Amino acid sequence: MKYIVIFITLLLVSSCTKQISKISMAGISINDTKERLAKTKIPTVKIYDNKFSYQTKNKNELLIYFENDSIVCIENQESGDWMETKAVLFDFIFGQTTLKDIRNKFGSYGYKYEHYSFLDLGDIIYKYNYYEFDNCNDEILVLTTSVFPGNPNIDVLDENNSGKLFLRQLSIVQKTKFEKIRGTSKVFDKNYRKIKL
Repeated sequence: MKYIVIFITLLLVSSCTKQISKISMAGISINDTKERLAKTKIPTVKIYDNKFSYQTKNKNELLIYFENDSIVCIENQESGDWMETKAVLFDFIFGQTTLKDIRNKFGSYGYKYEHYSFLDLGDIIYKYNYYEFDNCNDEILVLTTSVFPGNPNIDVLDENNSGKLFLRQLSIVQKTKFEKIRGTSKVFDKNYRKIKL
């Protein structure tokens, strides 16, 4: 019996050996504290009650969201007006990298939450694609894309149009927190696989 217990323990330990592989943006990771954030050298733009705004060396914006003094979301987004600046992860370029490029890099379109796959603001529609990382950490990657203004008739949910959707925002979010808001019902791409670190 003790051998079975040991075997199961080893399986549990080995399945989470990548927990130390924390994903970070500019040295900042999910579950870091405000104290840890204070040690970074990123110029602060604005400070809110539960959010810090920074400007990266690539001149785009990094938004840090807190809950109970712990980071629950890190967003990297374009500076505005479709400026083509480099994101802090994966060498993606805002306003230039397409959803098709993302699919080619990760091998799939990821997955979507059934009740939160796009956001229609009338003059523009944002599409969301989600990916898990090949680690044991409580975090997911959210990629936000849209078509250029003036192309409102393009169906953002049609995968044939993925080359017409351009990256606008890249986020790492705490999965548990996110799914409390958006639910856990997902639809996976048939070729889905986690992002290997």
